[in-house]
Amino acid sequence: MERRARTIGYMETWDGIFKRSMRNKNRRFISLVTLLLGLRGLYGLPEGSESITGGGSFTSSADGNKMTFTAPDGSIFSHGSFNVQSGETVQFVQPGANARVLNRITSSSASTIDGRVEANGKLYFAAPGGLIFGEGSVIQARHLQAVAGSVNESNWDQTPQFSGTIENRGKITADTIIMGGKTVTNQGDLSAGNGSVLLVAGGGMEISSQDGSRVVQISDNLQTSESMAGDLYGHALLESGILEASDVQVTASSVTHKGTITSSKVIFSELTQLSGNDGTIHASELVLEGKASRFPDVSLGGKNNQISKVSLNGSFNDVKIRSAQMMQLQSQVGSDMEQTSTVQIQKGDFRTDSGNLSLSISFSPISTVLDSSMVLAAKTGSIEVANRDSLQNYGQVLVYGNNVMEEVATGFPELDEDWYVLNATSLDFDSLSPGLDAKSIFLLEDENPSLNLTGTDLITGDTTTEQSPQSNDVPMLSGSGSGDSGVSTGSGSDTSVGSNLIAPSGTPSLGDLVSITSTGNRLSESQLASVMSVGLYSDHSYLLQSMSADEYTLIQLAEAGGTGLLFGGSFDTVGNDRSSNAEASSPDMDSEAGGNDSESDDGSGDDQSDKAKNTDDPTDSQEAKTATMIKRVMIGSAPLSPITRPVFSPLVNQMLEQALTPKVEETLKGFSTR
Repeated sequence: MERRARTIGYMETWDGIFKRSMRNKNRRFISLVTLLLGLRGLYGLPEGSESITGGGSFTSSADGNKMTFTAPDGSIFSHGSFNVQSGETVQFVQPGANARVLNRITSSSASTIDGRVEANGKLYFAAPGGLIFGEGSVIQARHLQAVAGSVNESNWDQTPQFSGTIENRGKITADTIIMGGKTVTNQGDLSAGNGSVLLVAGGGMEISSQDGSRVVQISDNLQTSESMAGDLYGHALLESGILEASDVQVTASSVTHKGTITSSKVIFSELTQLSGNDGTIHASELVLEGKASRFPDVSLGGKNNQISKVSLNGSFNDVKIRSAQMMQLQSQVGSDMEQTSTVQIQKGDFRTDSGNLSLSISFSPISTVLDSSMVLAAKTGSIEVANRDSLQNYGQVLVYGNNVMEEVATGFPELDEDWYVLNATSLDFDSLSPGLDAKSIFLLEDENPSLNLTGTDLITGDTTTEQSPQSNDVPMLSGSGSGDSGVSTGSGSDTSVGSNLIAPSGTPSLGDLVSITSTGNRLSESQLASVMSVGLYSDHSYLLQSMSADEYTLIQLAEAGGTGLLFGGSFDTVGNDRSSNAEASSPDMDSEAGGNDSESDDGSGDDQSDKAKNTDDPTDSQEAKTATMIKRVMIGSAPLSPITRPVFSPLVNQMLEQALTPKVEETLKGFSTR
């Protein structure tokens, strides 16, 4: 009996253990289901949805991957969350393309959309916690307005207030795209076709219409101080994404542009800073509107920019804009400054890689006490300035174009003494800067033999004593105050040679700084750079004559292998830049040599030997090298080529299509008929 009792006791014990185990398993199962439902709420289709206004409704598909909202015009839906996973779709069915539906998202966390959202009408989002459109997201609507904040239920368009951030990494397509938040980031594709894209970053925005144009202003209502809106908020970050529309407007205090914008008109407004050297802009017109009394810095120095016209409104501290094509500068049409046609820029740098640079406005520095500079440069084109006199308001000016000698320089009624008019076909276009650098000074001296800016006699050890005047051989525009101007050749007793060189006060002795130990009478490049770094030549301005577009094209062909490229290969008869065979290959040079036989017989062989040594001298001027390269192009092909019907190579076809002017193209095509 005792043994049976013990057995029954054991059975009861195992039964209790089994029951407890089942209860724990059920608890774990219930917890897992709860967790899955919670995750579904976090990452699945919209949750907590209800129709607030307009009598709309919604349904879900059997597989749970699609949610359809039927939305009459003016409908408002409220959502606890609006998350769409990859592979899921949210569709809004509206009565027409102009029907509107507003989605208010009450979650304080950002809503993430990685799937598809489709609407056949106008789609609005108001999400105080922010909105993130993921890399795989696809949004399609007639009109999309995504606001990381709140909107006025009686007017969804004009006065939204921002409290969160907007990020786009996906593809959004609509006739009109408006995105607004404290910060706005685009790494994806915003495509509006012939419509418009508007990105606004700040405390809020106010949209109004003026003369048929949309006017957007940043509202700072949510900030505790006026400065915070510009210093902490209002940042638009356009990274590796693409903005494509007929009209693109970015309204923000600070803009970083690293992507691509393609539009007929691009507007940056309310600016305090625009950084875009790593981005690309293709636009017929670029409009820059600075924030009042903030003096913005603008840097759009990308080599791939294609900007036809730049319209400016406001006062700017520093503006750098580069275009691969011809560019025109003007004041913004309809602005207050259009009446005066003068724009204040403390430091300006405008340059084109191809075509002309023209200015229909005047520039003036904000302050003449602080450093001011203006660079106007056209790599292969001309510089057209409406008011040349206004340039003399700047501390340093650099004008670089192929019409400087004939038009720009002669158009000045009078020039200050520290302005230089020089040939500059040897300078590197990318390294042009106000005041130039030491390397550029040396190149200018090689190209302009009468120029002397590197002689050691120009430097003294006294920081307060006037230094020796420059040589009268320096080419200068002589200004006598009578209104006549001309280029000084360095001959005669002309004394209009520029200002005396004065060492900047308060600096170390320039003589000690340079530490000249060589026996030569010329500073080295590093020595010149040292004294320039403390102010030497800091008041010099330069009018620089570049080469013509035709000459530049020939140089490019020479660097690529000569005109033999036109025949699909190289038929160059010149060994190197200094080869005497190059000159011997020219019929003109042969006849010239024949005419000098008598001189050789008269014992002039030593002179000829000296000339040969000079030819091989590594200090040959860049001007001679350039001339030789052009000569190589001119003589390097057809006469010795056995081909009677040449065929253009693919490389040259591409160059002709992209780089050559019609005139040069026709000239080069003429080779194929010989």
